[in-house]
Amino acid sequence: MTLRRSNQPPPTEAERIDHIISHAREAIATLGGTSLTDLERDRVKQLALCYLVAIVGEAANHLPDATLNSLPMNPWDQLIGMRNILIHQYFRVRLDTVHDTVVNDLPVLVVSLEAFTDNSQGGQPS
Repeated sequence: MTLRRSNQPPPTEAERIDHIISHAREAIATLGGTSLTDLERDRVKQLALCYLVAIVGEAANHLPDATLNSLPMNPWDQLIGMRNILIHQYFRVRLDTVHDTVVNDLPVLVVSLEAFTDNSQGGQPS
């Protein structure tokens, strides 16, 4: 199998922040009210959540330190670290940690980033 590279330029900082917001929202929606016990029995949902959380971490990993430090929440090292485990140390993934991240951390991150982007755009909708 061969994947072809896209000729698109890499995303801008604003686009990466938007990717973080949209993929975090999608992870939250995908999990819905699923309990950890039910998640442990749903392989497709496990894989979807791991992929979405990995994208959040990957997008954060490509933001400059100055941008990360200027954002209101600062869980970046943890999100990037989680991405690294999801991708490179997949055998160490703990579903309870993924579940906890989606339930407790991503909603706060989304609200925080949406407020930041609204303020940085002078109150204009994103």
